[in-house]
Amino acid sequence: MLWNEIISIICMFCSAGICCISLQGQTKLKILFIQLFACLFYLANYLFVININATALIGVITASCEILRLIAFYFIEKSEKYNTFKFNFICAMFFNVILITLSIIAWSSWFSFLPLVGAILVNLSLSTKNVVLIKFAFVIQAALVITFLILSGLFINAIPQMFICIFGIVGIVKLDKQKQ
Repeated sequence: MLWNEIISIICMFCSAGICCISLQGQTKLKILFIQLFACLFYLANYLFVININATALIGVITASCEILRLIAFYFIEKSEKYNTFKFNFICAMFFNVILITLSIIAWSSWFSFLPLVGAILVNLSLSTKNVVLIKFAFVIQAALVITFLILSGLFINAIPQMFICIFGIVGIVKLDKQKQ
């Protein structure tokens, strides 16, 4: 195994670990802020791929879009003027159009739509203030990505997503218990 592959795998697991931590957040701002760091490792994962092919290039572009999405939603959430459902929804739809376009370009099989559906759900959940809904969308996205990775034969890549599912469910249960 080459060093680039090892670093890529380490970045993938770091991204998942940070994502798991973010799903323990109690507010939308905390989740967005910590998710930003997870996406930076997600981007690094693709930058260290040895054979830069179309899939890796789409991964770099998608990770970059996710970073921009998180920054946009973070500043919208902090803004008093623009922090409305309408503005959040427009932002979510803008990023959904970008993701759909990237998915059309990278289409490889009938199950290629699974990560897209998950990403769209996350974007739509980010347009709300409901933290449980946001966490639930991340869990659904991880489950869809797991299915996609297993169908693609990328079993080792599915392991970090399984942790995201588990920690997402734990985060939802903890938040629900705190509200009671």
